[in-house]
Amino acid sequence: MKTQSRTFRLPTFPAVAVRLLDVFSDPDVSIRDVAKVLESDPALAAKILKAANSATFGCGRGIADIGRALTLLGKRTVTSLALGFSLSDVATKRGDQKQLFQDYWLQAVVRATTCEHLGRRYSRGKEGELFAAGLLSSLGWLALLHSEPAKFDEIRKKADVEDLNALELEQEAFGTDYIQLTSQLLGQWNLPAELISAARDQAAELTVLEGTDPSEITIFDKAVSVAAAMGSFLCQGKRAISLIRIHELMGMFFGASQDDVDQLIAQVRERLSASAEMFQAEAGHLPSPSEILSQAMEQLSELAASALRDGNTPNSQDVLEENGRLRRRVEELTRRSTIDPLTHIFNRGYLTERLAEQVAVARLRQQKVGLIFIDVDHFKSVNDTYGHAAGDRVLERVARAIESVIRTSDVLGRYGGEEFIVLTGSGDITGLGCVGERIRARIAEEAIEYDGRPIVVTASIGGALMGPPIEGDDTQQRLIDSADAAMYMAKRNGRNQVVLMHENEQGQQETVMAQD
Repeated sequence: MKTQSRTFRLPTFPAVAVRLLDVFSDPDVSIRDVAKVLESDPALAAKILKAANSATFGCGRGIADIGRALTLLGKRTVTSLALGFSLSDVATKRGDQKQLFQDYWLQAVVRATTCEHLGRRYSRGKEGELFAAGLLSSLGWLALLHSEPAKFDEIRKKADVEDLNALELEQEAFGTDYIQLTSQLLGQWNLPAELISAARDQAAELTVLEGTDPSEITIFDKAVSVAAAMGSFLCQGKRAISLIRIHELMGMFFGASQDDVDQLIAQVRERLSASAEMFQAEAGHLPSPSEILSQAMEQLSELAASALRDGNTPNSQDVLEENGRLRRRVEELTRRSTIDPLTHIFNRGYLTERLAEQVAVARLRQQKVGLIFIDVDHFKSVNDTYGHAAGDRVLERVARAIESVIRTSDVLGRYGGEEFIVLTGSGDITGLGCVGERIRARIAEEAIEYDGRPIVVTASIGGALMGPPIEGDDTQQRLIDSADAAMYMAKRNGRNQVVLMHENEQGQQETVMAQD
């Protein structure tokens, strides 16, 4: 049941912060008037001068007074810095809720840093205003946290753990949400309409944005929307969804490529260290972008596992299908982080995650799951005889050979060294054997030369078929171990052949030779 809307108030701001808000909302205010406000608080003025002379904002010369800082950096930039310092004093609360306020303040600084960086890249001259827009874009969060800290924390945790919409939960609990509250507060302060609009529309659906006249979407709308997703990506739980939104927004607003987005994330994360120190935000615990990216991929596998745990519910199939759609989207966005740099196929980490997902799907659908393990024969001799560059050439050509005979739905990756794995949807031992034999024959016929000398290459292949997986059974590891054991049996039998292992109707392991 939706709670009746009530009044939420921010913590008491220093008097200078209130006067700064008036200054910020007046485009015609003079430099001298701004300087008077700032100089009325010597501690704040000292922080601004320190920031103005830092590597982040420095102009290559010493800035000794507020008037000069305003002249060189601009009224908006200096006022934004001052607002940031004032908010920092309010947000870095001590006591029982210290961590909650620190979490809020860190994501606010991430948003501000992202907006400022986008200003530097796409709208020079508006960096200061964009910094303020990002900093103030989650002000309603602070109001809810100040009024109902325990309840707000409970809602945020519930949204992450149960994969629910946090804004809807806030509406149910408070009769409003932090975005509505933010736009109301900014309106009460008579801040520029473009800041209010950007705060209000920061979580707009892509379909809504696509249907909006591009001329009506300001740089503030664009920057704050991207910054909100960046704050969630770096600081909150739903990494995968946030990453997807960053890419989609950057592509829609700025025509950004994969490289552009990778660079944005890396630069914001790097710049965040300086911003966090300046504004007393604790960012040391944040993972690196690559670690966060890995967590995003893991979340999608966990989604499949959650569907498995709720396997008897009517929408389990829908959850798995949605997981598949999300994974395909993330694969497009993060392909390079999951690719083996030598062979340009998937790496071991990605294979492990995909296998876990396939096992979960097979368990839910009561299907068998298959895997093929490929090991290049006498690979050490290739390296010893022709050199490691020749060995690299062999691995590249073997990868291409395997790719040429497997289906597009199969997943090929390098497991390590000269070992490859194919995750295949073949549901019976005959089909698995056919795939293995096609791979073996194709590798054997590959004509490889290095420095004018031919290199004969073959592979020993092991296949394993199991299932349907049982709850609590470590099917994933047993599948790899069985395929690995079958591969070593192929080597002992003379190499360049395919050996398969599968479970018979009594659940016992049987070994068969694939026929060419």
